[in-house]
Amino acid sequence: MRNYIVLDVLRSQSYGLNPTESILASFLYGLIAQYEPIPYNGHWYYMADYSYVINNCPLLPDKVDTLRRLYKRLEAAGLISVIKLDNHVCFTPAEDLRNWGDEYIRGAEKNPNEAEKNPNKAEKNPNEAEKN
Repeated sequence: MRNYIVLDVLRSQSYGLNPTESILASFLYGLIAQYEPIPYNGHWYYMADYSYVINNCPLLPDKVDTLRRLYKRLEAAGLISVIKLDNHVCFTPAEDLRNWGDEYIRGAEKNPNEAEKNPNKAEKNPNEAEKN
């Protein structure tokens, strides 16, 4: 079985992820597509033990402590929720992680009316902007 990584640059930038965090989010997205979720306590979780990630994604750090921090960063960003089930690390993805790699419209681009309220000063002639 091959693992492919789909980097979602716009979502990564929107969430403030560094490249390593973005690669982990992409790898976890791949797990969603490949494996069946585990039902637990009314939620669906995917198994993603640190050792599994280390063995199957050589682009990521090979230290458990570093991976733990990366998971916590994705959790703090709101992309995943992490729990331990019987000594296994499991996560449930947020909607944006489920849609990783799909079309993404961020910020004011989502609402054209909001973009009109806050015109971009870069559109003005820079010489005129300095005079104002």
